[in-house]
Amino acid sequence: MAQLRSGLGVFVLLGGLLFVTPPAAAQTPDPDERAVEGHRLSVDLVKRATAANLAMKKAETAAPESETSVDDDRTGDSLVDEMAKVIESTAWRAAALKTARITVRDYVLTTLVLGWAETAIETKATGTPAEPMPPWLVRNIAFVKAHPKEIKAFADSFQ
Repeated sequence: MAQLRSGLGVFVLLGGLLFVTPPAAAQTPDPDERAVEGHRLSVDLVKRATAANLAMKKAETAAPESETSVDDDRTGDSLVDEMAKVIESTAWRAAALKTARITVRDYVLTTLVLGWAETAIETKATGTPAEPMPPWLVRNIAFVKAHPKEIKAFADSFQ
């Protein structure tokens, strides 16, 4: 499973930022938090995200463009939206997702949620004391543990 975390790179790192909010902001739900909490993993979504990764890898070799990261042009939009814009702004990435039949938003959310679940599994395995996990995270950890074959294929698709 550590392979998944290393393969997710920026998604895992940025996914962690979704939940670092000051106490005053807790009264108005953050759109990123709502999106992640409401995102339900499925075998179909994971397979489509895997296919998208493989298609992006193939397309990148044929039509490389300069890389853009989310931090390059932060506009204040939600992080999920920013990440989606980066993908949509690169023609070969957008085309790869279309080929894999997954929306950009579903791809971003699936990748973030899988990364977050993997991080929680690893943290729990090392015995690091953790805060009580929210129900959406418990649900997604259960999904990851129940579908090791699909999760491994997803992780491998980043290699």
